[in-house]
Amino acid sequence: MRAAAEARGAQDNLSRGNLGALEALRAAVPAAHDRLRFVQADLGHKPSVQSVFSTSSPSIDLVIHFAAVAFVGESVAQPLRYYHNVTGTHTHTRTHLT
Repeated sequence: MRAAAEARGAQDNLSRGNLGALEALRAAVPAAHDRLRFVQADLGHKPSVQSVFSTSSPSIDLVIHFAAVAFVGESVAQPLRYYHNVTGTHTHTRTHLT
């Protein structure tokens, strides 16, 4: 388990997310403000993902992916959007492992 003082990070393209949620977290836990790094970038954009991993200090040793898009009707109407979410996950995972 990590020590409470270690840094945390989040990456999101904000296509469904809300930057207000991050600000609410920072307001609710002022001590975490300087330890929480946010990068607005798409998981499918390999240069952005590589930049996050290469500039992180300390190095990243854990990744949790919550970037699901889960609307059935929309997935039928816009299948490529959902395909992009899956391939973005693949890009993120491969970048982290290499």
